[in-house]
Amino acid sequence: MKMIEKAYIAILAGVILMGCGNKENDDEFQARDVSVEEVREVELSKAEEARIEAAVRNELGSDAGMPFEGELTDEVLTKLDYLDLSGEGLTDLSPLSKFKGLKELDLNLNLFLEDLKPLSDLKQLRRLSVRAGKISDIKPLSALTNMEVLDLSTNQIEDLAPLKGLKKLEVLHINGSKLSRLDPLHGLTNLKYIDLKQHLGKIIITKAEIEKLQKALPQCEIRHNAN
Repeated sequence: MKMIEKAYIAILAGVILMGCGNKENDDEFQARDVSVEEVREVELSKAEEARIEAAVRNELGSDAGMPFEGELTDEVLTKLDYLDLSGEGLTDLSPLSKFKGLKELDLNLNLFLEDLKPLSDLKQLRRLSVRAGKISDIKPLSALTNMEVLDLSTNQIEDLAPLKGLKKLEVLHINGSKLSRLDPLHGLTNLKYIDLKQHLGKIIITKAEIEKLQKALPQCEIRHNAN
C-alpha cells in the first residue's frame, strides 16, 4: 500500500513540476492562440473581399449577361456607379473605399455591420441603404454631401448630428432607431419624406419632437408613431 502511495506522490510531483517548468511552452501556446485568431480574421476578411469582388464583377458584366473577367483596375472601379451588397454578411467595408464613382450602394441585411468609416471617401454617393445592421456611429456619413436618399432603418442610431450638413437629402428612413432628439434635421429643408416609426413598446421620440420637426419642415411628410 505504501509503495502505491509513494508512486502516486511521485507522479503527482512530476505533474506539478511539468506545470511549473514549462512557462516558455505556455507562452508559445498563448502566442499560437493569438496567431490562430489572427489567421481566422484574415480568412474572414478574404472571404468578404471575395464576395465583394464577385458582386462587382456581376455588376460590371450585367449588360453582357455574364461576370466581368478583366482586371479590376482603379480606372475600371471608378466607372462603377451602382453596387448591391445586401445580405452578404459583411463586417469590413474597407475594400469599398476605392470605389470613388459609386452613386448608389445597397448594404441592407448585413446584420453584424458596425463600421461605416470606409464610406467617407465615396463623395459621389447619392443613395445609400444600410437597413438592418448594428450601426450606431454615423459620423462617416457627414462627408457625403451629395446624399439624396438615405435608409438607416433598424440600426442602433441615437444621434443624428452627423447628418446636419447633408443639405441635398430628400428622403430619410430611420425607423426602428433609438432616437429621442430630431433637431439636427431641422435645417435640412430639402427633405420631402422622413420615416421615424419606432418599434412598438420602445417608442422614445415624443409627439412634441415630431411637432417641432414638422414646423421646421412644413413641406415634409413625416411618418411616425409617437404619442
